[in-house]
Amino acid sequence: MQCTKRGLILGPDGKGWSKTHCILPVPVYLQDKSCIRVFYGSCDSGMNSRIGYVDLDPEDPLKVLGRSNGYVIDIGSEGTFDDCGVVPSSVVCINSIYYLYTVGFQRAERSPYILLPGLLRSSDLVNFTRLSESPLIPRCRISPISHGAPCVIKDGGVYRMWLWTCTKWIVIDGKKFLDYRIHHACSDDGISWEIDDIPVLEPDVRLGEFAVARPWVFKHNNLYHMFYSARVIGKLYRLKYATSLDGLDWAVDKKGRFAIETSPSEWDSEMTCYASVLRVGSRLFLFYNGDGNGRSGLGLCELDL
Repeated sequence: MQCTKRGLILGPDGKGWSKTHCILPVPVYLQDKSCIRVFYGSCDSGMNSRIGYVDLDPEDPLKVLGRSNGYVIDIGSEGTFDDCGVVPSSVVCINSIYYLYTVGFQRAERSPYILLPGLLRSSDLVNFTRLSESPLIPRCRISPISHGAPCVIKDGGVYRMWLWTCTKWIVIDGKKFLDYRIHHACSDDGISWEIDDIPVLEPDVRLGEFAVARPWVFKHNNLYHMFYSARVIGKLYRLKYATSLDGLDWAVDKKGRFAIETSPSEWDSEMTCYASVLRVGSRLFLFYNGDGNGRSGLGLCELDL
């Protein structure tokens, strides 16, 4: 049981819509095209994010086969929940149609920003249509400020989602943060959702954690596996790992079996965050972000479970 770092895949173009960041990688294996398509968010000079993709060799995902011709998903219409930015979060295929779950970004006046999930659909993973200009899940009693980074899987006859939620802004070392924790939700169709009342994972205050976010859940050998990003006082994001028999009661790995630590003098020397996992045959690939919450690009690990 180990996680082996493979290296940096790509960084932003440094100009235009992709001036900075390649954030929240979301991979899809396209067997008919013999490629792994990884969606990511990238920002222009005004820090407005849009979504593009890179195609990778499934035999060696460090090898880039091609990139989208510009962005494939633009920011939302003025005044909507994603009019200042949109980033990918997860993809599911329902009746031969791909549904891309996103996180929309909107600047605010008294608080730094508002984040809410959205949903688009596509038949070819190139051309996308928003299902609505409204958030997929509106603000609610459980999460009255923001919520996002939905990870969705089809599990038996239902769709299940894990996402971060929050209840307030907190100040850590003089800077504002949201008090992220992770909730679970269910849906019959992947579109209408009900968030469970009780969080399934919260920050471990004994370790100095004050936020847990961007869950990525997958099933392997009859076990649910989750990689998530934890913020610790005095440190930046670190990737952590947990397992569950039912997707609700999670046991956090305290032995660091799949620890993805920072690497001195490398692109991920300050932080590791925003993991996603894809199975290709018998191999499990983990994509993640490094320094600056994706400013330095996105990279690759290989898992041996």
